[in-house]
Amino acid sequence: MADGRAELRLRRREGMPGDVLQRRSLLGAAAALLVASSLARAQPARRPPRVALVSSFASASAQGADPADAFARAFILALRDLGLVDGRDIVVEVLDTGLVDSLARPGHNVTGIGESDVAIHGKRLQLLKQAAPATSRIAVITYTQGPNDHGEWRRQLDAAAAAQKLAIVWLAVDAPEQFDAAFAAIVRAGADAIYATATYVNDVHARRIADFAFARRLPSIGFAADGMLLSYESNDMETLRRAAAFVKKILDGARPGELPFE
Repeated sequence: MADGRAELRLRRREGMPGDVLQRRSLLGAAAALLVASSLARAQPARRPPRVALVSSFASASAQGADPADAFARAFILALRDLGLVDGRDIVVEVLDTGLVDSLARPGHNVTGIGESDVAIHGKRLQLLKQAAPATSRIAVITYTQGPNDHGEWRRQLDAAAAAQKLAIVWLAVDAPEQFDAAFAAIVRAGADAIYATATYVNDVHARRIADFAFARRLPSIGFAADGMLLSYESNDMETLRRAAAFVKKILDGARPGELPFE
């Protein structure tokens, strides 16, 4: 009570009724809230960084924060392990083209993990030749040349084949319904081995290629897990996990063009 009377006497001496002080305090608090709300609206929301996953498996199943595609899913889960959630901390877009100046110093704004095509092609052909020494004509099942290929990887494979005195029969399969025509062309050309490149269609339908090769008694290289005789490639799941580490480095301030390809 004594404290209450002292506060009332103080207010009266200052010539300001207690209810006026209370209203002014409430008005001041309301004004402060309005200012804070206005400032919050005035500040633009931070947009999460956008990450492009450039790959040959850029299908609908590879899109979204919870993709069905196993390769894209490995990448997304690896990012989550690093504390980067798609749709919250970053936005991941799966794309199918890209260019760099060199693997050692990519330049521009692109880096990542890739294969040395010349070495990979040569090693695959060498293994196929070792497994079937009589091989002289290889049917390569691939896809129609894309706008950014410029035919370079095909020239590399042609050069690797020429070095081992092997002829190449090129076959483009862009959709599952084109396999029958490709198989018929293999028979007509008299190819004695099959090389299935790592395209999305070949990957999904690898068992079909393997069954054809087995039925025709043709050695094959591409997807050993699906029944082909040989395979020589990188571990895709580990590659995607390493790619997630690149994303973390870039978001921490590293310049993509200065990060060598692995």
